[in-house]
Amino acid sequence: MKQLTPIAAMVLTVLTALTPGLANSADNVLYEHAQQLQSEQQAPQFSIGNTVYQFVPQASVVASPPASANQPAVQARSASPSTGAVSQIGPYAIVLNSQANRLSARTATSKRQQYAVVVNMTSGLPSLMLPQLQLVVREAGHGADLARALGGTLLFDGDVSRVVVIGFDSHDAALQALPEARALENVVSAQPPLQRRFRTGK
Repeated sequence: MKQLTPIAAMVLTVLTALTPGLANSADNVLYEHAQQLQSEQQAPQFSIGNTVYQFVPQASVVASPPASANQPAVQARSASPSTGAVSQIGPYAIVLNSQANRLSARTATSKRQQYAVVVNMTSGLPSLMLPQLQLVVREAGHGADLARALGGTLLFDGDVSRVVVIGFDSHDAALQALPEARALENVVSAQPPLQRRFRTGK
């Protein structure tokens, strides 16, 4: 087989690192859903900095069984074809909606969470989002007023950290409040808190 020149090998390495979903075909399933939803504008999206996150309503989140003592941690984070999970973030399995009931039935400890599945449209990797907003404020002590103004419930108000966390009845409500939160004078930054999984190079 013809060997790659050093330059060609370097280009291939860069492309591999930049191509969403290439390192994990299971993540690519979610990314393909997200691409279609984005092109058809069928589901909400939001931005954190320059990164766009796309909701994937076809996906659900269930608690997966704990890894056995003999099971490597990295294996526990990988997708599990035997259970129908298309991806894994920490103790949570991401499944397509048609598979969610089957996975819950197999796992006695499984419990549906309040997480929504979103996909980073730059890296192609999934994240989990709670119906919340995390604000960094200029002046602490006004968390209750901010929650009331945004139509949510105050969950945390840090005097030292100047971080305020506000909960909402739904993910849509949190996203609807996001532009308003970012426009408030006392707010330095606002974003939905995400539980992410980063590419490991596998």
